Amino acid sequence: MSAKSIDLTQPTRLHLGGMVILFGLSAKKFLQYIWPILLIRVFDKDGSVPAALILLAIIAAGALAHALLEYLYFTFQISKAELTVRSGYIRKKQVSIPLSKIQSLNMKQNLLQRLLKIYALEVNTAGAKGSEVTLQALSLTTIREVEQRVSLGALSSSVEGHEAENAPTTNEEHEHTIMRLSPADLLRVGLTNNHIKVILIVYGFLFGIYDDLPEKWQRLVVDTLDQVSAQASSQLAIYLALGLLCAIVFTVTGAILATFAWHFNLKLSHTPSRLVLDAGLVAHKRVLIPFRKIQTLSWTTNPLRGLIGIFAVSVGQASSLEETEKMKANVPGCTDAQVEQIQQALFGTSLMAQPEELHRSHWMYLRNLWLTLGLAPAALVSVVGYLADNPLVWSWLWAIVYLPFAYLSWRHAYFYMDEQHVVVSSGSFGHKRQMFALHKIQGVSVHQSIWQKPRGRATATLYLAGETITLSQIDATTAYALRDYALYLAESEQQSWM
Repeated sequence: MSAKSIDLTQPTRLHLGGMVILFGLSAKKFLQYIWPILLIRVFDKDGSVPAALILLAIIAAGALAHALLEYLYFTFQISKAELTVRSGYIRKKQVSIPLSKIQSLNMKQNLLQRLLKIYALEVNTAGAKGSEVTLQALSLTTIREVEQRVSLGALSSSVEGHEAENAPTTNEEHEHTIMRLSPADLLRVGLTNNHIKVILIVYGFLFGIYDDLPEKWQRLVVDTLDQVSAQASSQLAIYLALGLLCAIVFTVTGAILATFAWHFNLKLSHTPSRLVLDAGLVAHKRVLIPFRKIQTLSWTTNPLRGLIGIFAVSVGQASSLEETEKMKANVPGCTDAQVEQIQQALFGTSLMAQPEELHRSHWMYLRNLWLTLGLAPAALVSVVGYLADNPLVWSWLWAIVYLPFAYLSWRHAYFYMDEQHVVVSSGSFGHKRQMFALHKIQGVSVHQSIWQKPRGRATATLYLAGETITLSQIDATTAYALRDYALYLAESEQQSWM
């Protein structure tokens, strides 16, 4: 062990700056319980502001005592192939996590932690609904040591305990950069987000605010509209157009700011054993995912991003269904070439280019989708309106409006593969493709309904660790061949993947 290394085989406390973090968390918890009492004291007609200050002092003292005890009784250590965390001064708690079960390490740093030059480290496992444990205050040196020992422990889980204990930790794995996002890339990402839903929400919010404005401000708006036009219809059109323009400006500006805040200076890199993502302006984060834990690579585009050729990339890993999204490594704006680089780094090959022959869903997929989500809702609304003596003829427009969505969903419903990997396509106006290794499929079920059998069609369901992918209305022979081949690879593959 080098001079700068930290002996994590012994119980180790958090960084001293953790006292400040724990104090803030404790104060926040106390305020959540008594904030109504505090408000009553502040706005009491008897003028009891001193009483409120005394109450705040009591909260601060209680939070400080709680933070001090939490800090003193919180320790962690990495011995053999296990991470052990002990906490609690009244009700003691001990959590032990085998290193081989750790899915990812997420390093985060908010503004206060940045001032204190410390980081929070989240340890995620496959079965946890939230983070298994969170180490709220660690120095960068300690985090690097944890990363090395977790990586070594995960790679040598089958080694004897004393060998894992004495494994060297001095040689840090070199990180090879796959890609970076420049400010121009982030600007393109912010401008090409799917803004429609957010614009509608902001649009309604702005009109809600207008109704709550003081009368003099509302009168100012009315007078301005009177000066622009004397016709009520023109005034209404201008009023609605200005509201829409403001909603668009606020939404796009907010999307750009959020993109820079979350993904500024984003760097995706890898070592021989894991994928590393660093990003963040306001709150810095660092996500580490061992290669063998990675399940899927997804790249998604929408009509705007398709025009300029960028994709949102997401790396998924084995996890519980509740935590799948949180534990993904997301890169919001990649070119075709960058997606290929990520595929090469993760899978050793690229399937970005589609072959001429694709395994497509039968046209029955389009028909069934339109009948279920287009025609059936329109008919239901029409019947309800008829029974209420209020025929809703316009409801049938939904059946027509939904037809393009159903068609695009069918056009994007296909898959293709090589000897070791498969790419599954889905989506309507947004186009999503997922790539994963065939040997990581945990199970395959093939189902044929009485309507599918005469046409030689089937529905195949692929079960991954934490994710289920359905291939609807595909050729039955292809479905059974895919099932047999995937199960053969899963049983014959020797390399560790969990």
